[in-house]
Amino acid sequence: MGSKLKIVLASTSPRRKELLEELYVDFIVVEPVSEETSTDSNPRKRVIENAEAKAKSISNRYSDALIIGADTIVYLEGEVLGKPSSPDEAVKMLEMLSGKIHSVFTGIAVLDATKNKLVSGSDETRVNFKKLDPKTIREYVGSGEPMDKAGAYAIQGDAGSFVECIDGSRSNVIGLSLELLTELVTKFLS
Repeated sequence: MGSKLKIVLASTSPRRKELLEELYVDFIVVEPVSEETSTDSNPRKRVIENAEAKAKSISNRYSDALIIGADTIVYLEGEVLGKPSSPDEAVKMLEMLSGKIHSVFTGIAVLDATKNKLVSGSDETRVNFKKLDPKTIREYVGSGEPMDKAGAYAIQGDAGSFVECIDGSRSNVIGLSLELLTELVTKFLS
């Protein structure tokens, strides 16, 4: 019988770490060497390419592990909204999202570094935002919460009240679709 693979999350996102902990698996967190580098205009391709790059970027150091890479973007009317670089950019993003339906795409790559076997995929969740008044946006941005989040909001935080409804996985909006991750890991077991 073979030894159990070590699981490595190639991400410094505290939200991804919290989500993976919900699966009750032992894992370690390692900062990926590669960050978001894909500029593909197709949001699904972009998040998959970025997730794969993150997983591969640490495979030399963790050649005995199952490595999970992930990337999340918000997509509205043909435009990718990543993490805001300034409070002003966060305000602009939230103004764009206000009263509209947008998509959140997360790509996940699972790399078995012992066999150099990679499986990846993406998930999309549609999010319907309420109309936000300028004061609410300014106060939210002033809290600092949106500054390290794709699309400048955290559905699991104060911005949860901005959401009328979602169609799809809530964990996907947070940054790691547990449903997709389970599906990808299952491919290794079959």
